[in-house]
Amino acid sequence: MFQKIILIYRMNSYLLIILISFCITSISFLVEYIYPFIHSKERDYISNFMYRFLHFLIFFYLPTFLLFFTYNSIDAYIYLGLVLLMFSTWYIFECCILTYYELRTYNIDHNIYDTTFHPTMKSIFREYSDILMNIFGVLITLNVGYIIYNNKQIPLLVKILYSLLYIFFFGDSILKSRAGKKQYYPKSPDCLFIKYIHKESTD
Repeated sequence: MFQKIILIYRMNSYLLIILISFCITSISFLVEYIYPFIHSKERDYISNFMYRFLHFLIFFYLPTFLLFFTYNSIDAYIYLGLVLLMFSTWYIFECCILTYYELRTYNIDHNIYDTTFHPTMKSIFREYSDILMNIFGVLITLNVGYIIYNNKQIPLLVKILYSLLYIFFFGDSILKSRAGKKQYYPKSPDCLFIKYIHKESTD
């Protein structure tokens, strides 16, 4: 009986996160319609909504994880995996893939924007977007740190390895990109972004 209650609470938590993300996405479309920040006559609204919804889902889920779930549940292991996957892809492809795909839905040249430009956040929060992104990074780090420190089921060696990987990927993909110098999307034909991401979207 208790396990069923936990399962129902867990599923309701995921549904609540999805619902809130959907509502925020809808609001962002309304705000952008009134106050456009990217001018495009050939915007793919369906794809744009899909990528933006996924982005808001990530932005809401990752910083607020411990408000909905416990540090020693299966959800915590899924969370740690998703966080590491997100930061490692930023490191490997030198940008946020979702942001790139969202920019492509406007049918504009993505190279005019640096990799810290997030149309998802910009659609609502405008000049405060970078501040919120930094806050999200801090909150994600606090969530990860709390889980790693308090979850006694994770072996010490795994905790150490995960922490080192997190610090490396977080430091390279987030802190370095916001250290002052703007970084733009990779253009080298040998980089993985051009080979596997940009190539697919232009075929």
